[in-house]
Amino acid sequence: MAPNMKAKVAISQEGFDAAVKENMEDFDMDLAEAVQDAIKTFQIQGADLSGIVTDGSNIGKPDYVHPVIEALKELEKCLLLLRQEDGSYINWEDKQSEPHRVETLFETAVEALEKLAKLCIKTEPENAQIAVKNGGVDASIQAYYALQTYRMSLGSLAFRVLLSLITEEQGKEAFLKANGPKVVLEALAIENVELYEPMNRELSCVAANAMALAATKNETVKERFMDLGADGALVKYLKNHAEEMGSDGAALQAACDAIRSLTVADDDRPAASNAFKNAMKIAKAGAMDAFLEILPQRSKALPILPSLCLTIKSLAVNDEICREFAEDGGLSMVLEFLDYASKYPNKIVGRTSCALLSQLAGSDANKEAIVRSDGLQKLVHLMKTYSEEPSVLQEGFAAIATLTLRSPQHVTKAVEVGALDLAAELMAAHPDAPYMLRQACQMVRNLNVRNPENRPISLEKGLEPLLRRAKDTHEICKDVASAALRDLGLEDYL
Repeated sequence: MAPNMKAKVAISQEGFDAAVKENMEDFDMDLAEAVQDAIKTFQIQGADLSGIVTDGSNIGKPDYVHPVIEALKELEKCLLLLRQEDGSYINWEDKQSEPHRVETLFETAVEALEKLAKLCIKTEPENAQIAVKNGGVDASIQAYYALQTYRMSLGSLAFRVLLSLITEEQGKEAFLKANGPKVVLEALAIENVELYEPMNRELSCVAANAMALAATKNETVKERFMDLGADGALVKYLKNHAEEMGSDGAALQAACDAIRSLTVADDDRPAASNAFKNAMKIAKAGAMDAFLEILPQRSKALPILPSLCLTIKSLAVNDEICREFAEDGGLSMVLEFLDYASKYPNKIVGRTSCALLSQLAGSDANKEAIVRSDGLQKLVHLMKTYSEEPSVLQEGFAAIATLTLRSPQHVTKAVEVGALDLAAELMAAHPDAPYMLRQACQMVRNLNVRNPENRPISLEKGLEPLLRRAKDTHEICKDVASAALRDLGLEDYL
């Protein structure tokens, strides 16, 4: 569990403005100097200045309202007037007793939402923080509910504003309080209506993006999504969008990002994560079958292929899932990825393909299938292609190490196809790549520990000094390099 971090001191807009005015009045500072001094003072005190207007634009202007706050107030005012007694919003398609008044409210709300979008999407991050501090997360969710009957595309616009507000922790907390996960899952599963089908597809795609962003580095948000049935919703999304995923990478990318956000333990604050359990639930709900259906359409498409590999890897968390995916045709496709990465070099594809193969090789049944399908030769060939890319080589060595772990017959095959030569060449070529070297050391150990006939071959190829250099140079390599030296039969391995 991560050490407790000291909570930041809350500061109001009024408190910040008062400090700036005091600097100007009592210490005769100009505005810019007074603002910078106030910022520095509050930072030293550990104050949280996110969401505070710190450019001094409102100092000495009693009627000044920041543009973000102005847009939010206008939007909230319209939403309040559009809300009915039962809490729902007036449906534009229904007949109204005051059509002109209602239309004016809708138009004004749209103008406010569009202004908010312009200020918060792809602009200064301070604007988004100001919006969060002033109720922007809840307002964007309510705008989604209220305005989509007026114009379908406004639902997506409201979600894009929401995306800009939930990148930081305060936005994620507001997202939870506003019941954001439930809203996102509703939008993710929205039924396609023939007239508005493209807009619905866009909305569900943006909803998947919102899930990905909200759940990243926040275990509480992950849990909330899973409690509400995100596993089934994501699988349904994949199947509903399977046809257009053959041509539209955005929908598939959104699904991959959302799944990984739930299956990667990236929040170090809780004592434990449910990421492993989440991965099992999503896989069991049918995600692997959906990916097997989609993969043939996207297996040669960049840049989505790396994301596909990483997402499937995040779901392949136990022997059963790995074995079923492989037996249903997944393994042959992953081996094709290796060939593709060798023929059309792209280091990201090469790295992620090796990483996925290594994960699948965690199943003993898959190890046999990979070796029978010339997987070791393919890995060695790919690593020769990427001999100048330590990040790819790291995953390649890891994959060979996994395939040869406690498998003497696989070790023999690995040596036959040149794994020891590759280790000697690449460890010498990349002395300052510690993570690559660690995996190379592990592979060398596996090639010798149960196959003593390989020890003189390894020494002849000069691996001893390379192992010692890795051990002495990089702390991360010390344990595995020492183990490799020991399993080479050397006494002075420590």
